[in-house]
This record gives sequence, C-alpha cells and structure tokens, in this order.
Amino acid sequence: MVGSAFHKLLGFLFEPAVPLWRYCLAAVPIALLPSMLFLTVAIAAVESLNALGLSDIDPEALVPAAPPQRAIDHFLIIVATPAVETLLLALILSILGRVIVSHRILAAVSALIWGALHGSLAPLWFFGTAWSFFVFSAGWLAWRGRSWGHAFAAASIPHAFINLLVMSTISLAPAS
Repeated sequence: MVGSAFHKLLGFLFEPAVPLWRYCLAAVPIALLPSMLFLTVAIAAVESLNALGLSDIDPEALVPAAPPQRAIDHFLIIVATPAVETLLLALILSILGRVIVSHRILAAVSALIWGALHGSLAPLWFFGTAWSFFVFSAGWLAWRGRSWGHAFAAASIPHAFINLLVMSTISLAPAS
C-alpha cells in the first residue's frame, strides 16, 4: 500500500495531469512535510547519540543559524534565492541529463547534490533540503517539455512558498 502511494506520488510529480498552478500548490506540502520529517529524525538521532553518551555534538551547531530579520533578507530568501537556485538547478539537470536518461534517477542525483551543497553550510540541513530538491527537480523535468517558463515555475514557485513558510515560522517564533 505504501509502495502504491509512493508510485502514485511519483506519477503525479513526473507526469502531471493537472494545471501548473495546481501542481505548484500541491508540490509545497509534498516537498515540505517529508523534508521536515527527515530533518526532525536527523536531529533526534544526534540527540539520541548524545543521550547515550556516544557523542557530544550540539545539534544547534549542525543546523543553519536563524537568518537576519531585515526586509531585504526576507525578499532575498523568499524570492531571489529560489529563482537563482532554479537557474542553477536547470543547469545541473541539463549537464546530468547528458549521462542520466531516467528522470527519476536524474532528480534523485540532483537532490543529493543540492542536499550536499546545503549540508556544506550546516550538516543537518542536508536532511531538510534533499527531498525538497527532488520535488523541485521533478517539477523542472516534468514541465520542461511544455516550456522553459513552465519548468521554471514548477521548480521555483514551490521553493519560494516553502521559504516563505520557513521564514514566517522563524519570524513568529519566540526569541530564545
């Protein structure tokens, strides 16, 4: 049953039968919720190792610091970053697509690259971004046959909404 649901999810991501606006809207929770789960499990694993005395790693040191709260920073994170990263994603997919034929494998390799790039900034961030970038890559690949603009929207709009949700949550969280 889980395999069937995952197969349907992959079908939706790679062979959408819905309008672009609906695809973008659906891609937000599809990307965000598993990413949050993976990040939470990774943080819990580090904390469990600490509790067992097997490490003394500070999980806070492995996640990104809270971003600045200036309006320009919000704009950059919510609008500019998804746009720039989508352009880079398109380039990476184009290069990888010369040697990887399967769109699913191509999206998975892209996701690992993007997870590693984000993880280089904060190690546990890998777990919070890899799945999202699988979804963004799938969006690009699924809509590229329609047009470059469709592909750009399918990858960058869900990314922007996720960044908006994350920035809003950080902004509304009580100061520690």
